Amino acid sequence: MEITAGESERIDELLTVAASLDLTNAVYVSTPITSGPLYYRLLAQAARSLADDDASCLLATEVREPNLEAAAEATREVRLRYPGSPVINPSLVRLVNASQNLYNAFWAALIERHVARVVAADGWPLSSGARMEVYVALRLGRPVESQQGAAVAWQEYDEETAKAADELRSLRFGEDSITDYLTVVVPPAYL
Repeated sequence: MEITAGESERIDELLTVAASLDLTNAVYVSTPITSGPLYYRLLAQAARSLADDDASCLLATEVREPNLEAAAEATREVRLRYPGSPVINPSLVRLVNASQNLYNAFWAALIERHVARVVAADGWPLSSGARMEVYVALRLGRPVESQQGAAVAWQEYDEETAKAADELRSLRFGEDSITDYLTVVVPPAYL
């Protein structure tokens, strides 16, 4: 995963904004936004045969909007569990003309610098962004827990990855596609 010099500059600017906020010991809600279980079910059912315009419109209404609602609910639950801690809901941030690499690098750096704990919202194993965030948090030694409060360590990460692969198999995705979908793109600094 490579980011351009311009993207690196944008990340620095965003982190400067984050540093100006009181994000000490923040709790980060890692959640599907543009993918996750809804995305793969839709893709298996219809999107393979849809034109790009139809697919993107369907993805917005059938995937993104329900994921945003689920992220808001998960964030409410986390705020109740950790009163007094700043809670970060990444689904509220939209960067104009940002690549997935820029998003990944920004959230990884934010987790490293400001986050004390990550809560992996339901559906995280089928979200490339959420999988990356959980991976980075575990790599940095941050506590990770499920939306229900159960600890997520490397063993659970691997078990959830296996369950995600099984779910994709049940939707009749091929092994090459499953490997592509479940490969985590991690900024090099966090490998």
